[in-house]
Formats: sequence, structure tokens, C-alpha cells
Amino acid sequence: MAFGFRTRNPARDSQTDAARFGRLTTMLDELLEELEAESTGLQARYQRVADNAAFSLEEFENEQAEALSERTDELTASLIACSNRLVSLQKQAAFLRRLRDEVVDFRPA
Repeated sequence: MAFGFRTRNPARDSQTDAARFGRLTTMLDELLEELEAESTGLQARYQRVADNAAFSLEEFENEQAEALSERTDELTASLIACSNRLVSLQKQAAFLRRLRDEVVDFRPA
């Protein structure tokens, strides 16, 4: 008794693979867009806080030290947290770009 093993058409396999890798590439592109949008918004907020801190420093120097000391500390903490998040987003984006490049290079023709 002979048993045969049937495989799918290679063209169909290629289409399936291309669709799968296409979805993966699209998902990575969407994640990169999300990171870019978050980074852009965060950079704008960072700039507003930095401007606010500069004005606070100017007022601090003009003898209104006590009231602004706490505010300056808050602004400094915000700038540090924001800066750390921006670095994290840059690292994530770099990783996703490398991953996307690998997917494109690996994807069957």
C-alpha cells in the first residue's frame, strides 16, 4: 500500500509567505508611526517646559526665590523624565527599524 504526500502549489506558498511578511512589515511601520507621534508630542511638551523653566530661572534671579524654588524643582524633574522617555523612544524606534530591515531582507522574493 503506497501513501502519497501532497504539497501545496509553490506559487500559493509564495503568496502566503509574502502576505505574512507584508502584514509584519505593515505592523512594524504602524509601530514606528506611533513612536514618532509620541516623540513629536513629547518634544513639544519638553520645549514648553524648558521655556517655562527659563522664565522661572529669570524670576528666581530677580529675588522671587522662595515661591519659584519648588516650581523650578518640579520643572527640572519633568525635564529629566521627559528626556529619559525621549531616549527610550529613540532606542525603541532604532530597534524597530533594524527589525523591519531584517524582515525586508528575509522576506521571500
